[in-house]
Amino acid sequence: MRIFIASILSLLLSCSPTLSGRVALDSGEPIVTTDGKINITSLNSKEAHSIVINIDKDGKWSSDFDFKSDDILIEALVPGYGLFSKKLKTKEANNLVVILKKTSQNSTQPIGVNLDGDVARGSGGATLTPPKL
Repeated sequence: MRIFIASILSLLLSCSPTLSGRVALDSGEPIVTTDGKINITSLNSKEAHSIVINIDKDGKWSSDFDFKSDDILIEALVPGYGLFSKKLKTKEANNLVVILKKTSQNSTQPIGVNLDGDVARGSGGATLTPPKL
């Protein structure tokens, strides 16, 4: 009887989808992080779900959440690295290797103070019009 229950439990657990992977550099070297997150969003308009998973210290992540949708969006957010965003099928998101590129610390420029009230453009192209002081 125990063997029967164990085999049924094993079968049920094997049916639940596991989404897993790791974040790495182009070289394949894992990214060591304490603040990294993986956001997985269902792209099914009837049952939209989104979960956020912590990336462990070895750069790995996993979830057993059962997405009803076959289409999902996976995003990786790791401080100091560029954003990763990709639409996938649920079955493609097992042992997924997410390649991230390190951002240059010198690439961002502070906007500064605008005392004249002139219109300025932010780094993302947004129009910035601060109030006059």
